[in-house]
Amino acid sequence: RLLVHNDRRDGVAVGVVRDIDGRETRVYDRPIYAISPDGSRAWSLNFARLATYRPGYGYAGLIDPGAECPHPADDGIFAIDLASGQSRLIVSLEQLAALEPTPAMQGQAHWINHIQPNPAGSRIAFFHLWREGERGWGVRLYVSRGDGTELRCALDTGRISHYDWLDEDHIVVWARRREGGERFLIVDVRDGSSRTFGEGILTEDGHNSFSPDRRWMLNDTYPDGHDMRTLMLVQWPQGRRID
Repeated sequence: RLLVHNDRRDGVAVGVVRDIDGRETRVYDRPIYAISPDGSRAWSLNFARLATYRPGYGYAGLIDPGAECPHPADDGIFAIDLASGQSRLIVSLEQLAALEPTPAMQGQAHWINHIQPNPAGSRIAFFHLWREGERGWGVRLYVSRGDGTELRCALDTGRISHYDWLDEDHIVVWARRREGGERFLIVDVRDGSSRTFGEGILTEDGHNSFSPDRRWMLNDTYPDGHDMRTLMLVQWPQGRRID
């Protein structure tokens, strides 16, 4: 009977728990980005920073204390114990910026987006992004345990887009292949290996998500020249597509 939404109160983003009848039951001192499947834990990030570097994804009208710092040590992903309300930083932007940095990262602003737990809640995936030029950005797909341990880069091919967890160890993501060309890839987060899925059937980027039993993947396309999108179901793992 409970749902969670975020709110802005006194200029600060918070997470709110509300009964379906409308009664507010709890307020967390951080906004909620994702919740574990068992409802025991949540993950948060800096929505003010996200609004600066990816407008439309963060929340406008908030103050970012670390706005002038390219990769603050006290900002990143926070884990929230939903029973106690206590939160702690588990992966910092400074930590991510120091992991195999490239020349393009030097002096650039870093941020995080798209946190998502796997079906068991044992791991989270997320994007580490940094500014490249005036409007572009670089991106890596990272995974870790829910407490930030066992942090590793699962994919670093220069172009990574929408994804969903297939199971506890595999992510299906639209990305550039190491050998070139963009496709849906099945990535094993344990070792970073990947293989192509849907060759000749799924030919462009879409917002993919799995049914709870993982027998179907829902996907779509971006608008075409007539501003129309195609919505499709893809049978898993056979790959049969139904528009």
